[in-house]
Amino acid sequence: MKILVLVFALLAIPQFVAGQPAVQQTQQQAPEAELVRGRINAGAGVSAFEPHQVYRVNGRRFIVARAGDTFGSIADQFRISEQNLLSFNEMPADARPIVGERVFLQRKRARAPRGFESHVVQPGESLYSIAQLYGIRLLSLFEMNDFPLEEKAELGMILRLRP
Repeated sequence: MKILVLVFALLAIPQFVAGQPAVQQTQQQAPEAELVRGRINAGAGVSAFEPHQVYRVNGRRFIVARAGDTFGSIADQFRISEQNLLSFNEMPADARPIVGERVFLQRKRARAPRGFESHVVQPGESLYSIAQLYGIRLLSLFEMNDFPLEEKAELGMILRLRP
């Protein structure tokens, strides 16, 4: 099963245009990310840079990747194993976060929050970026929409976000 998920993640990695944010603003309302009070401070062995702000969407904590971030450095800052962090974000072992991309610090949910039943694909969005926007697992998005793993987002496509 892990090999299938890894292959699946490799097929679904978004292709972003340089300078374009990883999370697109859309005309439809997406769930609002709330700032989590009480940031987690950098632990021993982590360089003395400004800690990431922690946000929450769909009940799941995430940070926004910055220049120079790696999954390893984020994992160290939040005392999470790098392997778990990669798994939470459905990324292969050699992946690097994209500046502006949401990086989840815990496993995402199987469905979007109540009130977010569907999403219309906007320019520049991928199935992966939509899953990150709503804090849902990519595999769940494929399953809810009866898509084969090779499916790509098409402009105007209407996606179910809740079963």
